[in-house]
Amino acid sequence: MRNKLRAFFILASLLVFSISAAEQGASESCPVTLVAQGVQGTKGVIGFVVFASKNGWPEKHDLAFRQKATAAKPGDVSVVIPDMKPGRYAIAMIHDENENKRIDKKPSGRPREGWGVSNNLKATLKPPGFEAATVEIKCGMRVAIKVQYPSAAKE
Repeated sequence: MRNKLRAFFILASLLVFSISAAEQGASESCPVTLVAQGVQGTKGVIGFVVFASKNGWPEKHDLAFRQKATAAKPGDVSVVIPDMKPGRYAIAMIHDENENKRIDKKPSGRPREGWGVSNNLKATLKPPGFEAATVEIKCGMRVAIKVQYPSAAKE
């Protein structure tokens, strides 16, 4: 009986330790690289906003889970978010040429500045939805977003 009780406590301790380690691993933060592909010009900044829910998506950056900006330069521009937790997120980016921390729009509602979202979705008459833009983020991942610039046509 004593050996069975001892074995039970050893197994219970191992189980608690395993669950604790799994929970700890799930809450770890890790770096994720976000890349804006095809940036045109050096004016302004490239800003990324990462949303963990549809609340505020895609333009209310103050409600974002994480946000980061860096100087614009032609080609690919990347930032590293050092403290991302693995999970599902939607990411929006803009080439904020005048650095006013929002996307400027034409009278029609179409963007005046370069923009993009995760999964490289195209906008129709409104921004792509949160669910369609979500991606499963894993530690060390690289998420590339193609910058879409407005056409030169006047409105």
